[in-house]
Amino acid sequence: MDSWRGRTLEFTFVMLAASVVLIVPSLLGLGGSGEVLGVLLAVGALLAAVRPAIADLPLVAGHDVGRYTKELWLGPVVAVVMVPLLAPGATAGELQSIGGLAGLVGMLNYFLRPIYFSVYGLVRRFAPNSID
Repeated sequence: MDSWRGRTLEFTFVMLAASVVLIVPSLLGLGGSGEVLGVLLAVGALLAAVRPAIADLPLVAGHDVGRYTKELWLGPVVAVVMVPLLAPGATAGELQSIGGLAGLVGMLNYFLRPIYFSVYGLVRRFAPNSID
């Protein structure tokens, strides 16, 4: 279950990263053009390249930040996938809305995590052989 707990938190970080990389260009007045999406892919590639260094970040308030932030490279990649699916050729406002949607999904996941874990615990308690 610890792996599952970590994966749900990593998903939150990825969606929040997608949100940030979509909202920042929209605030600069840029839409979802091919150039902007190309830059986002380059940012994802750069984050993937520095992934080992990110994974070595220290503990912050008792949390292993490197464990969760090593997957941040997926944020720009998810953003690049979301834009053509939701609004091909998005304007700056639409790009900002898509970024807000990504952030909303990430925060919903974060706030629903206790419910996921409670349901998992109940199912595991009453049907121990059904989940593993």
